[in-house]
Amino acid sequence: MGGAPPLKTGGTYPRYRNFLTVGYAPAAFFGAKLAGSDLAEIPLNILAPVGGECVAPTRQQALEYFSQPRDPSSFKPLAIGNSDFGTPNGKLASHNCGSGLLDSYLGKPTPDFAGSFGFNIAFAGNFELNSLLEYKLGHQVQDLSGMFRRANGFIGRNTPRSAELYSIMVNPASSAEQRLDAAVSWAEEIEGLSPMSGMNGIYDADWVQWRELSLVYRIPTSFVESWGLSTATMNLGVRNLKLFMLGDYPGMDPEGNVLGRCNGGLSCNFLDSTEGWGIPVPRRVTLSTRVTF
Repeated sequence: MGGAPPLKTGGTYPRYRNFLTVGYAPAAFFGAKLAGSDLAEIPLNILAPVGGECVAPTRQQALEYFSQPRDPSSFKPLAIGNSDFGTPNGKLASHNCGSGLLDSYLGKPTPDFAGSFGFNIAFAGNFELNSLLEYKLGHQVQDLSGMFRRANGFIGRNTPRSAELYSIMVNPASSAEQRLDAAVSWAEEIEGLSPMSGMNGIYDADWVQWRELSLVYRIPTSFVESWGLSTATMNLGVRNLKLFMLGDYPGMDPEGNVLGRCNGGLSCNFLDSTEGWGIPVPRRVTLSTRVTF
């Protein structure tokens, strides 16, 4: 990149996490990544920062905090801090403390392996069976639509797991222990979008798609000639028959993307594998006839 700083797709929109930066695959994902137990036993940012640094709570402090109902919008997780893109600094970061919150490496949209395979079988004289399967292995996809459904406080939090954890945290009848466990699960599974952009949104998305399956019947010549035709075939086909997910991607369709046709530029070329604002590729069944004279 000739010494140029990292380039982000999507301009200032924080939820698009594809970057161009030295040392990583084009359009690699960077964002917030939950701190592990080596940095914080309780990865919740519920204590005031000290000198600009995040403070991890003890279990006793966390239980005291959750001794009353808490809305998940009132706290954020503790994430891994970074000194540069993909370079952890051994410290914690969150929305109001630490540094390098959104610089953790989260994966890449470019697969290690991609291709297709299939077969063509003739049988019973006039029948032909055709099949085609495609695959992508060794890549990640951002489930941006799912992040809104799971985590957004205005138009989301309507998935079963989000609703379950939310109800525990705001229920006056829940115990402090139950609220704390729900809050940690919320940080591990649900929390996402700004200011924790990228967290719980980018998943391994290996897949095999049964792209096409068709059965062709060539009508015997004796019938065709009596109709005044040279040849006639009937075709029953299915496209996008079955998607086999090999990773843990929870979204609707790992082939979706927020952008379709556009006219070039950074985002058109590199805002990739970010599923949002669309519908899955539909299954299509066709029955057709082809004749020649």
